[in-house]
Order: sequence, then structure tokens, then C-alpha cells
Amino acid sequence: MKTSSHPSSSSQVPLRLLGIYGGAFVALFLFFALTAQFLRMSSATEVPIPDEKAAAQELLEAKLSGPGYFQLGEPSAELPSPYITPAQARIQLDRVVGERHLDAAKREQLENLIKELTEPSPSRMVGTERLNALKLNLALDELK
Repeated sequence: MKTSSHPSSSSQVPLRLLGIYGGAFVALFLFFALTAQFLRMSSATEVPIPDEKAAAQELLEAKLSGPGYFQLGEPSAELPSPYITPAQARIQLDRVVGERHLDAAKREQLENLIKELTEPSPSRMVGTERLNALKLNLALDELK
């Protein structure tokens, strides 16, 4: 009887199958890993979605602009957009009244509206009184 040092061909079949399945597993793993990396990279180049509140404020500012509305000043640390000082509102009052052809009674209502919408500085110690120009312009449209 001959004894062979080579394993029989039937015992090599499971090892071959293991090698095939292992290779397929590695290939699938690499495919999904690279696909995920590609998706992450492509989503990073997309345009970011703006803040809803900021977008709404920009649209409202665009709608409520023109000579018949109170204009916003340059935003600052002390007075951010969309706020103006009561003094800035009073300076613009004659222009707005003239553009809208408001009578004396409506002008008085508008002056009272400026007083009502005036709020103290958020810090209450430092800063100046302010009023929201967008709220003022919305209320101005209701004065018709």
C-alpha cells in the first residue's frame, strides 16, 4: 500500500470554497465601503440649506423695502438687524407719511405705533432702546 503525503482532493474542496467565499466577502465589503465613502464626499459638496428663520427674514426685508417703508440701518453689535432706534424711525417718519399720503390722524397713529413697539435694550443696562423695523413695517401696512 502506498501512503501519500498529499491530502486527498476531496478534502481540498472545503478549503477552496472557503477561499472563494472569503474573497467574495472581501470584495463586497470593499464595494460597500467605497460606495459609502463616495456618498459622504458627494454630500459634502452640496449647498447647505439656510436657516429657515434667516431665510424668512430676508424675504420679508425684501418685500418690505422701498420709500414707503422704514429702512433698516447697518447692523451693528449694539443694534442687530432688523432693529432700528426710535430716533431713526422718527427721522424717517416724514418720508414714510409723504410716500403713503397719510393724513394727520394716521401720522399720529404711526407715532403711537413707534412708541408701542419700542423696547428696552436686551441687557437693560447697556445699549439703546430699539424697535423691530419689520414689525413696524407690517403694522404700517395695516394702517391703510
